[in-house]
Amino acid sequence: RTVFQEYQTLNDYNMCCFFNEIRKSYPNYHQKIHLIVDGAGYNKAHLVKSDITFRHTAQI
Repeated sequence: RTVFQEYQTLNDYNMCCFFNEIRKSYPNYHQKIHLIVDGAGYNKAHLVKSDITFRHTAQI
């Protein structure tokens, strides 16, 4: 499945929203989901890392 969302801006909050959309698309998937992202600051932001670590669904 492809998950696609449009946002006015890319920032840490919208990245977390996007991760939630991925989770909704795979509700019963219990393995890790690997995402490839660029080196932008919002991908490394504390909010994004906290969201990912808390939910144990991906790793940056």
